[in-house]
Amino acid sequence: MSVLIDASCLVITAATLAVQFLGGVDYFVGKARELVQPRYVVSDDTLVTVSVWSPQQLIPLIELLAQAGLALPDETGAGDFALVDMDIGRLTPCSWLDSEVHRHGFRWAWHTGQAPGEMAFPDEWRPQQSWSLDRSRLQDAGADAVLPLGTTDAGDDVVLDFRTGQVVSLSDATSPIVSVPAGGAYISAPALEDIRLATAQLLLSLREIPYRVDKELGAIIVMFSLDEMDPEDARIVGTDGLLRMLFRVGDAPRRLQLDVQLPLPSHHLDLVVPSLIHEAAAAVTAKTGGTFDLCEETGTMSVHFSVTVDPETSWADGIARVFAFASHAGTRMCVGLAVDS
Repeated sequence: MSVLIDASCLVITAATLAVQFLGGVDYFVGKARELVQPRYVVSDDTLVTVSVWSPQQLIPLIELLAQAGLALPDETGAGDFALVDMDIGRLTPCSWLDSEVHRHGFRWAWHTGQAPGEMAFPDEWRPQQSWSLDRSRLQDAGADAVLPLGTTDAGDDVVLDFRTGQVVSLSDATSPIVSVPAGGAYISAPALEDIRLATAQLLLSLREIPYRVDKELGAIIVMFSLDEMDPEDARIVGTDGLLRMLFRVGDAPRRLQLDVQLPLPSHHLDLVVPSLIHEAAAAVTAKTGGTFDLCEETGTMSVHFSVTVDPETSWADGIARVFAFASHAGTRMCVGLAVDS
């Protein structure tokens, strides 16, 4: 079994709670809801996960576990619980937890040595809720919001947060994902020097469409809306966060690879006959020449395809058409599933 990792999470095994924490899983979950007001708490047969906006929120829960005699995370990886960030991954070594970014755009975790299995997530969760989470570093909030006070022996930044009046120690861990808001500055990163991605970044910036640069993947991530437009129309689509496109270079000079990730897990399509998913996918893949991907463990879906830009077409026009084509493909898939987004 596996669990969804959103924002900042504390992960602990159900077995540890049953043996070492008085009251077991149920009491722990109750205390977590009381102490840290979590975004969500989910569990499977193996793991229990508490999600909050900031690791600082977890301090009361960590203190509770320490008072119960549980071992804190350390460099040996032998701690009784783990701290995991949705972008960065494990914040400290952990010998018993595996975690990675799922190919459909969110992080999940599972017990080392076991298959991930079906993922546990909140009842109302949708993939776009994870896609739309944006990271802001308090260190970078500016002189009006924080006062730098130095660093700890561990190298963490210490600041005074004017909004709360608290002195806060902040990890220097940085996310590989850089968010660029609408109208934000163009980002130049060594992983994205390819002319295809550089043009896409410039085009998005000029048209004031927010995007993200994933420097590890060497990819641009764009959130955009369902759109019934003709895919031959070269306009760039809207950005309501209903669909997510991962945009990478292909294996040929003028080829672009796209993964259009769909907004609903199939587990939520209660009124849809399972065969209809594959019928809708067949219609889209026949149109795009792509492939449909349904993950059985998470129930999430995507359509993967490649597009070659005509040598007679400018990169700007070609990439604009690619974005429009991707939006159309995602729309056809969702309409085929009769999803009301």
